[in-house]
Amino acid sequence: MPWQRAALTLLLALIPVAGQYVLMPGIDYDSELAQRAAPSVFVSGVTPLLSAYLVVEFAALLVPRWRKLRHAFPDGRARLRRATEILALVLVTFQAAGLSMLLVAVSRTSAGDIAPLAVLSAIAATSVLILAVRAIDKLGLVNGVVALSVTCELLRAPRLFEQAPRLEPRNIALVVLLYALPMVATWAALRRAEQGASSQRVWLGGPLSSLRPVLLTSGLLGLPSAFLPYHVESLGSLAGWISGPHYFDLLLGLGLLITLVVSYLLQQPHRVLRVLRGVDLREPAATRQDVWQALRRGTLPTLLLIITVLISGQLLLANDLPDFTFTLALGTALIMDGAQAFNLHRALPGLTCVWQERRPYAIPGLVTAAQEAGITLRASGLAQTSLLRVFGPYAAISLWSAPEQAEEARELLGELLRQANGTPPVQRVPAKKTEDEDEDEDEDEDEDEDEDEDEETEEPRGNS
Repeated sequence: MPWQRAALTLLLALIPVAGQYVLMPGIDYDSELAQRAAPSVFVSGVTPLLSAYLVVEFAALLVPRWRKLRHAFPDGRARLRRATEILALVLVTFQAAGLSMLLVAVSRTSAGDIAPLAVLSAIAATSVLILAVRAIDKLGLVNGVVALSVTCELLRAPRLFEQAPRLEPRNIALVVLLYALPMVATWAALRRAEQGASSQRVWLGGPLSSLRPVLLTSGLLGLPSAFLPYHVESLGSLAGWISGPHYFDLLLGLGLLITLVVSYLLQQPHRVLRVLRGVDLREPAATRQDVWQALRRGTLPTLLLIITVLISGQLLLANDLPDFTFTLALGTALIMDGAQAFNLHRALPGLTCVWQERRPYAIPGLVTAAQEAGITLRASGLAQTSLLRVFGPYAAISLWSAPEQAEEARELLGELLRQANGTPPVQRVPAKKTEDEDEDEDEDEDEDEDEDEDEETEEPRGNS
C-alpha cells in the first residue's frame, strides 16, 4: 500500500515534465521566432490554481458568511475547493487568450485559428492538473498542489542555468553549499518544532511566520523599480537608494520586521487561546501567558530560518545564479512529509483520513482528546502546512484513524472544532415516533403517575 501511494505520487507529479513536450496546437512553427517561443499546453503550470486558491481563501476570510467554511471539513472545504477550481479555469482562459494574441504576432497563423485551440488546450491541461491534484491528495503521500508546484519550478532550472555564467571548479563547492543551506535550515527548523509538540504545554509549530516573509521582503524592495517606466522622479530616487550599498541591510531589517509581524498575526494569543480551550480538555487550561511563552520560544528559530533563506538567495543572485531557495525549502518539507506518511501507512495499513486541519497548534489537543476517548489518531502533512499556513490554503494536516473508529473520530473532532471556532453545536432533530411508541410512552407515564400517588398516600399513614 505505501509503495503504491509513493509510485502514484511520483507518477502524477511528473505530469508537467511530460506535458512540456505537448506543444500548443494550431500554430505554424516554420518560422525561427515561432519555434523559439513555442509554448506547451502546460505553459501556465499550476499558477492559475495557486492564484485561485489565494483569491478564494482571502475572500472567505473577509466575508463573514463564508468564513465558517474555512475550517468546516469536509463540506465547507469542498465548497471552497470547487470555487477554486472554477476560478482557476476562468483565469487560465484569460491567460490563454492573451497568449494566443502573442502567438499571432510570431507565427503565420491567423488569430481565428489560434485563439479557440489555445484556450481549449489550456483549459484541458489545467483540468488534467486539477484531477492530478485530487488524485495525489486522496491516494498519494503528500499534498498534490505542493508536489506539482515544486515540479513546475524545478522544470525552469535547466533553462535558467544555461543563462548563468560558467562556474569555475573552485566555486562549485560554494554554490552547492548555498543551495544546500536553505534545505538544511528548513529541516532543522521543522525537526525542532516537531520534537517540541509532545513536550510543550502550548505548541505553535514552526516556523511561526511561514516562508512568506522571504517573498514579501524581496517583492517590497523591488516595488519602486516596477514604476520606473512611468518616470516618477521620487520613485526613481527611492529605487536607486534601495539598490545601493544599503540593500543588504534593508533586506535583513525588512525581513526581520515582516517575520515578526506575520508571526504575531498568524498566532494572535486570543485566537490561539480560544482554539486551545476548545480542543484541549486537559487541566489546567492553557492561559494567555502560555501562548506568549510559546511565541517567544518559536520566534528565534523562525528568524534564523528566514535570515538563512534570504542570505542564501541574495548570494546566489549576486553571482548571477538562479534563486531556488524558496522552492528547495518547500521541497525539503515535501520530502519530510512524504517519508513520514510512507512510514505511517507501512506501519498501520488501511488508515482512513477522518479530518483535515490547517492550524498546527490545534493538532496536539485534538490527538490528546481523541486518545482519551479511546481513538488513536495519526497526523501527516505537518511540515508543508507549517511552511505555508494561511498563504497556502491548499495544504492541510491530515488526521488518520482506523476504519472502525472513523465515524466516531469525525463526530468527536467536529464537535471539538465547532466549540473552538465558536460555531453553535448541530441541533439533532429527533426521529418521528410511531403510534405504537407513543402509546407505550403514554402507558409508562400513567404507570409513573399511579406509583407517585401510591407513595403520597402511604406517607401520611406511616406518620399517623
